[in-house]
Amino acid sequence: MKRRYRKNACRKEISEALSDLSSSQDMKKALVRIASLAVPVSKQSEEFAFMLTTMIKESSALSRKLFFEMVVCLFTEGIWIQQALTSGLESVLDAGCSDLEKEVPELSKILWQELHPAVAPLVSKAISQ
Repeated sequence: MKRRYRKNACRKEISEALSDLSSSQDMKKALVRIASLAVPVSKQSEEFAFMLTTMIKESSALSRKLFFEMVVCLFTEGIWIQQALTSGLESVLDAGCSDLEKEVPELSKILWQELHPAVAPLVSKAISQ
């Protein structure tokens, strides 16, 4: 039976999957949980923007590293489409940065020293396709 997409339920599950990943460090389990949500292609970029914002707000650098590694797997394993990566990133960087800067004083450092090295190769690949 195919699950029906519901935004609030999806975001709750994403948040719980990230919390579990942070404590268990079980990447495979987190990816299975995200994949099981069956987020429609049309909603993946919006949900990725939500997920990325949640990841950036995480106070633990070790957890963020794990989260950003999961992002790479999410797209390299084909769980979500490449377009969701670029659109979601664009959404966070364009619309959400000013609000996010207020909440996360180290935003610039997180973006350039943690997120960028993890996703740059994926973004380059997605843009060239």
